[in-house]
Amino acid sequence: MFAPGFLLKSPTVVLSLFALTLLSACSSPADDLKKHDEEVLAEQRQQAEQEAARTAYLDSHKDEIFKKGVEHLKSGDHQGALQQFRDVQKVAPDYPDLSKKMAEAEKAEQAVVRKQEEQQAAAEWEVKKAQRLAAESLLREKYLDQGLDIKVDVSGKNADRITLTYVLFNDVWTHRFQKDGGLDALRDMGFKRVDLKDGYDYHVYWRL
Repeated sequence: MFAPGFLLKSPTVVLSLFALTLLSACSSPADDLKKHDEEVLAEQRQQAEQEAARTAYLDSHKDEIFKKGVEHLKSGDHQGALQQFRDVQKVAPDYPDLSKKMAEAEKAEQAVVRKQEEQQAAAEWEVKKAQRLAAESLLREKYLDQGLDIKVDVSGKNADRITLTYVLFNDVWTHRFQKDGGLDALRDMGFKRVDLKDGYDYHVYWRL
């Protein structure tokens, strides 16, 4: 005869019961995969329903949306106009005057982008021009700190020509200037011509 409570106290029985409980609580890989597939399908159905609802809305309000696009175009909001026209295009590609208005909005937007790019380029050029003008005193001071009496002159309408004058300039200096990246640095600043002179008869120059 087993003593009362034996089944609950026996380690073998307790472990068996624990294993059965754990198995019942955990789902199988097949169940997990099925659940995942169901969730994916449910999400896809929801997205499809939302897209269908949006398409139905656009179709029933295309006249109003097109008019808003025209208003945006007239006010200069080309991006807003294109958004409205594209919504109409999704449900009615052959809508009257749609292609014409879209082309007009795209052309106007491209003109705005080009103007912005030109303004940005001009601003960058002005910044570099200011840097080139400042280089005259900065480079002069740098050379003096190195014990070199090299005179620096920046000239030209756009301050894009620089002349370095030093009594000891010769082919050795010219070779060194080409090799140590000096020309590349000046090119990056926007200089178009660099002259090296000794103040007498030695004179070389580069067009960058």
